[in-house]
Amino acid sequence: MHPKLLPDVAVSAILWLLQASTGSAPALELDRNIIYPCEPLLLTISNYKLSPSEPVRLAVAGESFNEDIQIPGVMWIANEKQGKIFTVLCGDYAKNRYIFRDAGKYSISLRTGATTNSTSLTVLEANMSELAAYESIGPKLFPLLFLDSWRSEPHAELVKACTSISKQFPGTSCARYCDGYLAVAEFKSALKVHDTTGGKNVYQPIADRLLRCLTALEDGNSYSGQLPFFYAYALTLSGEDRAALQFLEKALSVRPTPWFPLLEKLKSEIASDQAPPGARTG
Repeated sequence: MHPKLLPDVAVSAILWLLQASTGSAPALELDRNIIYPCEPLLLTISNYKLSPSEPVRLAVAGESFNEDIQIPGVMWIANEKQGKIFTVLCGDYAKNRYIFRDAGKYSISLRTGATTNSTSLTVLEANMSELAAYESIGPKLFPLLFLDSWRSEPHAELVKACTSISKQFPGTSCARYCDGYLAVAEFKSALKVHDTTGGKNVYQPIADRLLRCLTALEDGNSYSGQLPFFYAYALTLSGEDRAALQFLEKALSVRPTPWFPLLEKLKSEIASDQAPPGARTG
């Protein structure tokens, strides 16, 4: 028995209406508070009741930047169980630019009448090759790296752009994100061809590639996005259930991300499967 095809709900880019209000003030949290220019940030908002038809308005203030940013509903992912919504904060879609392109200190808060906690961010200086890599892929295309659902086909334009970035700007943070997307694309292509029967010969090399990409992002203190899920899935499809469970335990012990429901579902399915180790090698 292989892990079942998991439901798409947790990672679909659909804004859900949060049914219950805790009565607490909305709270903003970033996955980290120091980045280099143009890098993506995972923004989490708790205790905030939203309308699916309304964009979320953020006030972003910096040393040379003081504007409202509107993030469309389709760019948010909700976890109703946790009462949180998530988005990857990166590009200003209305103005086709990166929000945090310039080095300096910023504050971020919700633009509402309610009392809201603001959060701070420091953007460090970056070298020219880093900036050139992000400008090459662009502020509209780059954020799409983080919005694919796990079942969706690899985005052809993204695959082409990421392949180019990886070749032209190796070693940059932008290339590390692109490398991760390409590794996920390889996994999805293998799953389409072999389903869950490819075994170690098919999925172990892909798991190794995903781990290299994941490690590179974590070593760079970057947002790892979908990589933990696909790495754990590739491990179990290669017959490494114990390693997959150990990894999932660790992945679920850190700050929540939009991928947590799928990580929990995958962990539950592996743990409940009574097949002996190695039975999935096909």
